[in-house]
Amino acid sequence: MPEEFDNNFPERVFFHYLADAYNEFFAGKDDFSESERQLEQQFDNRNAERLADIERLQEENDQLVKELTQLNFDAPPLEAAEQEKNTLLSDKEKFVQYIAHLENKSKKLKELNSRIREELVEKGLPTPKKYPYS
Repeated sequence: MPEEFDNNFPERVFFHYLADAYNEFFAGKDDFSESERQLEQQFDNRNAERLADIERLQEENDQLVKELTQLNFDAPPLEAAEQEKNTLLSDKEKFVQYIAHLENKSKKLKELNSRIREELVEKGLPTPKKYPYS
């Protein structure tokens, strides 16, 4: 079983420590410092792994909080798209009106140009060249 899923880790490690110390005691040793050092090292390793996990999770949490804050701050995407659509439709309508205004103005100028040309012809004056857009 992977250590990360081992809920009995402390009991298991301590049991091995006690078994080793018991064997050393019956072998006539009174110094258990090596077994204690091994026990301490196992818990330190486990704690280092947990601290790394905590740090990784904290960074992930900070990123998610930042993302959530940004999502709450920004307008919802659908609302922003609808607003953009309304702006574009309004701009289109203004553009259509402007084109109609320019076409009307062009028509009036062509009529004026035609009347002036007719007057010049009636008076026998030379008329300017006809331009393709007139």
